Amino acid sequence: MDALSLYGAATGTIGTVAGVTALILSILAYRRDVGSLKVTLLRNMRLVVPGLPIAELIRIQKELEGSFGRAVPPLPPDLAALDPNKRWAYIDVVNAGRRDIHFEKGVLLYEDGSTYFALESKPQSLAESRSVNVRVDEELIDKAEKDHNTTLLCAYAIDSLDRNYYSDVPKDKRGLLKRLRKKLDAPTKR
Repeated sequence: MDALSLYGAATGTIGTVAGVTALILSILAYRRDVGSLKVTLLRNMRLVVPGLPIAELIRIQKELEGSFGRAVPPLPPDLAALDPNKRWAYIDVVNAGRRDIHFEKGVLLYEDGSTYFALESKPQSLAESRSVNVRVDEELIDKAEKDHNTTLLCAYAIDSLDRNYYSDVPKDKRGLLKRLRKKLDAPTKR
């Protein structure tokens, strides 16, 4: 075998490997370049501020006001009014893509197919890796479960293009979610 054919075989092999690697990397980059949301549902949460329950935070704030003789920055009004023992469900929505995506609303989906739109969710644009937390009163979820004789299945988020992004569900409920998604993801006429 002469040097020229050996050189041709080596450069051809290197070119093939580099080409396949570039193709794989470009497919991965394309898939990540599309905007998408990752949704997580957290249940039975209590609100804490930097590791402190709200009641403790309010107590510390009052002590500081007394010791400094002047007002310290107040707690946000909605935070100060919250009961520290109240349970919340959080719909955590994170932009998992590279492009900005416009989050419209968070929704709770029940096993019977009924939905509850989280009233606290406000439309907003999410840059890469940015998140939004939507807080839902756990008592409302319990009341809806009792009234409709059903249980909460998952949460989902809707973007500005009316695409739905679902949170994880237990393995035994995935078939139910798949059937419900066919109904929910059907295009709607505007």
